[in-house]
Amino acid sequence: MVSQPRDGQEYTLVDIFHVIWRRKLLIATLTVAITTVTMALVTSVQPVFTAKTLVLIEPQRALTDLEFGKPADSVDKSTVASQVEILRSRSLASEVVDQLKLEPAMLQTAGIEDKLQSWAAQAITFLVGEAPAFEAALRNHKQAVDIFLDQLEVVREGDSNVLSISLTLGDPTDAARIANSVGEHYLAGQLATKLEAAKRASDWLDSKLAVLRAELEAAEARLAAFADTQDGERTISGGVGDYELANLRQEMVEAGLDRQALVSRYGRLERLFRSGAFERGADDLANSVLLQNLHALKAELLRREAELTSRYGERHPRILAMANEKTELSARIKDEQEALLEDFKARVTIAQAKESQLQAELDQLKAATAAQSRQQVRRAELVRDVDLKRELYQSYFSQFEAMTDSESVQSADARIISEAIPPDQPSAPKVKFAFAVSSTLATLLALVIVCLLELVDRGFRTGREIELRLGLGVMMLVPELQRGRKRTTAPHDMVLQHPRSRYAEVLRHGLAALLAGQGDEGARVLLLTSTAPGEGKSNLALSLGRLAAREGRRVLVIDGDLRQPVLGDRLELGPAIGLSEVLLGRAAINEAIGQDPNSPMKILAGGLAPEQAYGLGAGRKFGELVAWARERFDVVLLDSPPLSAVADAKLYAAQADILLYVIQWHRTKQSLVERTLIDLRRLDPPPSAAILSRVDLRAHARLARHETGFGYPELKAYYSD
Repeated sequence: MVSQPRDGQEYTLVDIFHVIWRRKLLIATLTVAITTVTMALVTSVQPVFTAKTLVLIEPQRALTDLEFGKPADSVDKSTVASQVEILRSRSLASEVVDQLKLEPAMLQTAGIEDKLQSWAAQAITFLVGEAPAFEAALRNHKQAVDIFLDQLEVVREGDSNVLSISLTLGDPTDAARIANSVGEHYLAGQLATKLEAAKRASDWLDSKLAVLRAELEAAEARLAAFADTQDGERTISGGVGDYELANLRQEMVEAGLDRQALVSRYGRLERLFRSGAFERGADDLANSVLLQNLHALKAELLRREAELTSRYGERHPRILAMANEKTELSARIKDEQEALLEDFKARVTIAQAKESQLQAELDQLKAATAAQSRQQVRRAELVRDVDLKRELYQSYFSQFEAMTDSESVQSADARIISEAIPPDQPSAPKVKFAFAVSSTLATLLALVIVCLLELVDRGFRTGREIELRLGLGVMMLVPELQRGRKRTTAPHDMVLQHPRSRYAEVLRHGLAALLAGQGDEGARVLLLTSTAPGEGKSNLALSLGRLAAREGRRVLVIDGDLRQPVLGDRLELGPAIGLSEVLLGRAAINEAIGQDPNSPMKILAGGLAPEQAYGLGAGRKFGELVAWARERFDVVLLDSPPLSAVADAKLYAAQADILLYVIQWHRTKQSLVERTLIDLRRLDPPPSAAILSRVDLRAHARLARHETGFGYPELKAYYSD
């Protein structure tokens, strides 16, 4: 048997190559057909020529650039994109069409799209009639502009500031002439726009200068008036200097210190006076000569009193006289002290008055200084305002002079760096390129179609596909015999009439594998089933039976298809009792078994009463039948009905030793086989191997030559057919 596929095995590039090789005729036919049609269409198109004009964008320094300091040569992507849109604008196209008096016929090419548009216009004219002359002229002009814009292409050359103006027409001379005209109109429009902008800017600057001049004169007048007023006030007040203010502040400080000293001394003297301790204030009153003399007299009097007291006693008349004198002297000292205290008070009052006067003078001087400072600030503001307005006026005046001088030498912001010349070679159609592209695309399309066909065609074509998809080993690849009138021999007769044919050799190989190691334990029951009818399992059962019988084995073939029995008819046995009568108990097994007229093979046909025998394949009678056959035959071949129709094969499987799953080459759908095989794997025994029947040898040899030993050309001598 064929070995089981390895887990995870996938299709290789060799398999894909085999698919392409098998479909090579279809791929070649589609490629040639599509390429031929494409080239026919390409060569039928009128050749067109593309003329190209190159324009360099180099903007001059504009007014806004002068104001904001923008470099003159800075061109960003948006600027270039704006110029591209201007070149592709309908207004510019209309100007070129009007100046050159272009008609739609001059601009149209013989392309398929243009032909369709022309036919559509003619059809509309035929249906609605001719339009009035002015409407026809407008429509003609609009059509010319539309065609012109369709043929015009404006692109930026890389990241540069160069714009390419390309025009595609059927006449190379007209293409070059019109492309150059587009560039010239663009430059003329640029220059006109700049002149108009310069005039507007000049008028705006003139009005702006008038406004600035008036503002400057007003600012200068305000400054002059303020200066006159300030000079008059300075004459009246004499001005206030920082030196005078500093001296006055110093005097104010000194007066305050003097006042504080006098107030302190006065308070001390007043407290001493109130307490009667006159002598403690002698230091503060030391500047009084009278008071000093009085104190000296008092001291002398006290000395004399002390002497007399020590000499005469306290009651002496002279001592009493001296006491009266001392009292009078103390009274005079007190009066003098009060007078001096009043004098101190007057001095404190004078010091306070002086300090108040200095404070008033300082306040007045501060007010004058503040007023003078405000005047200076105001003057500085007026001077600054005048300077700013003068500077702004000078700036605009310089721009006005520069613009006035540049109006006479104004130039466009672009220039033509390469004029279009009539091209020698057409730009379209490019036959070689079209051939390369069409052939490549045609080949790819053919491959896509082949892939779609492969997806639609879900039949098995190689044993390897069965192994990969189903995980089921393939035992035989049975070749397809000639069909129709060419077939002269039935498949089950081939093994007898042509025993050296490929067909017979394949069955012989398979039969040897099936019966290998059989021994003496009894017959081997082989159950053949398929997914759908017509897959060749009945012919295969007869062919294997005849081949085994011809080789000396005792063979019994049982027609298990009770609904549509065919084995008896193919052997031309005629109506006879068969399996259905045996299962119903109406006939013995020996009575139902027939003889193949051309070989020693025995056959048990389907019978005459199949409608009553449905479902008996799992009964006791069928088991007894198989057991009886095992004792008397070497090989029992059981032909069952297709699995997609009835479940009889599942009932027969319990009595079989080997279950063979017949799959027709290139016909039975893989998805249907997979679904059927799910149920078969639950049986006992499960499917042992698959048989790929009715194989097209030539097609299969192209797909997987290594699977078919009978397909090798060098082995042809071993086969008779």
